[in-house]
Amino acid sequence: MRFAKRTAGGGIMKAILSRGVLILAVLVFVGAALTGCSGNAAKHTIAVGDCSTTAENSLDKDTIKQIANEIVETQGKTMAFGSKEMNVHTAIVAAYNGYDVTAEGFNDEKLPEAQPERANEFVYNVLAAADASDKIEFDIDLVKLTDIAAEGSDEVVLKINNEDVKVLVGALQTSVDTSGADFLGTILHWIGVAFSWIINTLGFGSFILGSLFFAILVEIIMLPVSIKQQKNNRRQALLRPKEMAIRKKYAGRNDNVTMQKVQTEIQEMYQKEGFNPMTAGCLPMILSMIIILPLYYIVIDPVQYILGCTSGVSNALITFATAPHAAGGLGLALRSNNGTIELLSLLGDNLESVAGIESFAFFSNGADVWGILEPALAKGVPDFSVFGVNFGLIPTFGEPWVLLAIPVLTFVVYFFSMKLSRKMSYQPTQAANDKATGCSNGMMDVMMPLFSVYITFIVPAAVGVYWIFKSIISTLKQFIMSKVMPLPKFTEEDYKAAERELMGKEKKKPKKPSGTRNPNVRSLHHIDDEDFIVQKPETNGHGGVKKQTPKADAPEQQTEDAPESKAENSESAGKTKTSLIDGVNLKDDKTETDKND
Repeated sequence: MRFAKRTAGGGIMKAILSRGVLILAVLVFVGAALTGCSGNAAKHTIAVGDCSTTAENSLDKDTIKQIANEIVETQGKTMAFGSKEMNVHTAIVAAYNGYDVTAEGFNDEKLPEAQPERANEFVYNVLAAADASDKIEFDIDLVKLTDIAAEGSDEVVLKINNEDVKVLVGALQTSVDTSGADFLGTILHWIGVAFSWIINTLGFGSFILGSLFFAILVEIIMLPVSIKQQKNNRRQALLRPKEMAIRKKYAGRNDNVTMQKVQTEIQEMYQKEGFNPMTAGCLPMILSMIIILPLYYIVIDPVQYILGCTSGVSNALITFATAPHAAGGLGLALRSNNGTIELLSLLGDNLESVAGIESFAFFSNGADVWGILEPALAKGVPDFSVFGVNFGLIPTFGEPWVLLAIPVLTFVVYFFSMKLSRKMSYQPTQAANDKATGCSNGMMDVMMPLFSVYITFIVPAAVGVYWIFKSIISTLKQFIMSKVMPLPKFTEEDYKAAERELMGKEKKKPKKPSGTRNPNVRSLHHIDDEDFIVQKPETNGHGGVKKQTPKADAPEQQTEDAPESKAENSESAGKTKTSLIDGVNLKDDKTETDKND
């Protein structure tokens, strides 16, 4: 028995660990899906473009291409230029516009007068600063860019001229993909069109109010799946008496072999009844995730899915908006590059500033990008503010403080919605693994709300509001279905009837040939009543029976086996056979069932 207890304890620990790993895997997957949305939106693949030179250029084509290639290799690295962190490419574009970002006291918010005629000088300063930087490995030969005025003189005359800078900037330009969306993007676009109609019609232009009606629409679409799930819950609940009969059959035996036998018999019973637990639990959850995750992308990127622009245009807008003023951008500091919802909330009514993307030196087809953005923005950008609070911003421990209410409400709503959902749905009995199940459920009740709080700190508050709406409406829908299609309740007689049915089936099973087992011995450590060969008593040579010497484990065998042997001997004497559930208090089972209801 001690071994059995240790084994059961190990099984509980394994169950806890396995459930914990599963929960962590789900959280990592969802987090990767949510935080990965448009995570690289502000980054573009820079390829060296046209490096053709004319007679007005001082540098040859190969030298300019070498410089461009080395700049491309440093795209992922930034360095401080005055009060602004930027990469070499951005600094080159700023120099091309006539700003010396290497000058002492350079402030991108208060730009001096532009001096485009000194662009070659400013570009050389950027390359020299990058070459001397410890953060960026820049292996350009600066000698190729200069001439020595006189022999023995320290005066350096720049060989690179403004025509060379123009070719260099052109070589670093990238073309924005303005082609149409793929199949999945097209589907999301039409869903976004519906969301836009809800915002403008039912929400009166308010993104927050529109999100409420959109969450209701999503739950209506999910209603058939939810009804199917509730029916499966009812069907599984109807099988509870039979499940409990199987568990009572092995009551008091908690070793792993017994637990495996119990689960096997329960699964066989499910199969005979035509019930699949997968369709009751995992399948609806998977379908929900398939529908919910794409909706997140729609909410997070209004430019692409609500205003109808392509993903390339959406990414280009973020690049333009976050570029420094000196480089021709809007100089906006976004707390997250996930989508364009925060960007639109910061722009507000200042949409005419986006027109600067037409001449933005990062793109070779800026005019085409603006040709797509202009009519899209003219449709009207949703209002992300409520009572003067901009919910397009990400909650932080700073202004505006009111946004911190979103993570708090998210935790409270998720915590209680999970508790209520578990109470309103059928929870299968786990017998010896109740401790593991309770521990894993406790982990879920805390970890999932905490994870949702983490998400609210990396996405705009409007997304958190949408998730709060969806959670409340989903819980309300489940409550209504639990009243329309309630889970069944059982009496003690129902459990006894299931016990009698199980006992009747076992009587009909074919028995093993006589002489292969001792019918009076039934060890608690053996699930299938393994065969015990009856040993013939040894004789003493005179026709008598030789006295047996008791073994060391005889007391333990007597302690464990004697009661059952007596019970079965009593049965063979003609006494009434005891029911499997006699003497077992079914009050707890009934109470647990009522709780599930």
